[in-house]
Amino acid sequence: MGILNTIDFSICEWDTASFLLFSGNVFDPLIYYSHIFPAVSALLIGIFIYLKNRKSKEGFLLFLFTLMFAMWCMSNLILWATERPEYTMFFWSILIYFEYFFYLFGLVFIYTFTRGSMPGKKFNIAIVTTFVPLFLFSHTKLNLEAYDFRDCWRGAIEGSLWKYYLYPLELLAVVTISIFIIIEFRKHRDKVKLLTGIGVIFALITLSLSNILESFTLDWNVGQYGLFGMPILVGLLAFLIVQYRIFNVKLLGAQALVLTLWILVGSLLFVAKSDTTKIVAGATLIFTTFAGYLLVRSVKKEVEQRELLEVLTNKLEAANERLKELDKAKSEFVSIASHQLRSPLTAIRGYASMLAEGSFGQMPQKALEAAKRIEESTKLMAMSIEDY
Repeated sequence: MGILNTIDFSICEWDTASFLLFSGNVFDPLIYYSHIFPAVSALLIGIFIYLKNRKSKEGFLLFLFTLMFAMWCMSNLILWATERPEYTMFFWSILIYFEYFFYLFGLVFIYTFTRGSMPGKKFNIAIVTTFVPLFLFSHTKLNLEAYDFRDCWRGAIEGSLWKYYLYPLELLAVVTISIFIIIEFRKHRDKVKLLTGIGVIFALITLSLSNILESFTLDWNVGQYGLFGMPILVGLLAFLIVQYRIFNVKLLGAQALVLTLWILVGSLLFVAKSDTTKIVAGATLIFTTFAGYLLVRSVKKEVEQRELLEVLTNKLEAANERLKELDKAKSEFVSIASHQLRSPLTAIRGYASMLAEGSFGQMPQKALEAAKRIEESTKLMAMSIEDY
């Protein structure tokens, strides 16, 4: 630290960074746009999904996935903005952890989301095994090989731990997720899980490829474009939430879409250099806010109608089940009643017939008519019971 303090950095004409993030050292406003917008949009949807369903393991893993991405973006942005070499070396050292856990939580999230359970013991052993080299060498020259004080733009020199260990590990994670998604889709043909997996793969592979190209070509601008895979994943998750109600989140999808679009348009105000562009961006922001309000209200109405329809459907199913129970009880009652009445009716009909035929001696005319009426009535009752 004493050596750093004795070196004269005035030849670089570096600006002092405010809040570690904002300074004139970031020569291209696209850098702020490429870091802040993806980080904020991803973290917002991760937090919302987790807060809506805190008991969901998938929601918690998605939150960790987006949190690691946001931490990576902010740490990398500090590397662009800071004028302090010691800050550069510190954040470069921890950046490798955020990137590693970003891919790790992406892999675990997809596994849990598709299977409904966390990975087993073998997977945990593999994770510990791959993390050990990072833990042992992240603060050595294998991570940050050197710092060139003569380079006023990008003095940090990347070590071989990134190029020859972390990047292959990232590609292995992407390939593993791809194979896993293909196998699961062939088994279950679940479009939601397939689209979610494709979105996560796209977010991971864009960051990996841009970092690899950046490291081997030393063109640091390439890395900015790899961050936009995450907003695409955010938009895809918002669509799946609205269309298929994943994570048991109802209105979040529409809200996330509107908020993401609002951040996207609003961030143009900070990137735009001309007054005309700022005016257009401001007008677009107002229009987006109004259109977003209408969209959220429309989706809310649709969700309420869908919920009402579900309630009515559940009530109809319950009423149908009740009718089935009553029909079954009626059938049982008729069966029992028929069995219990058939024997006495047969006896009554027989004795009435015998009385009418004079088997018990001569009877008055009125008594014979009564006996015949009893016989006819019991006959009709027996026929009615047989019809049931």
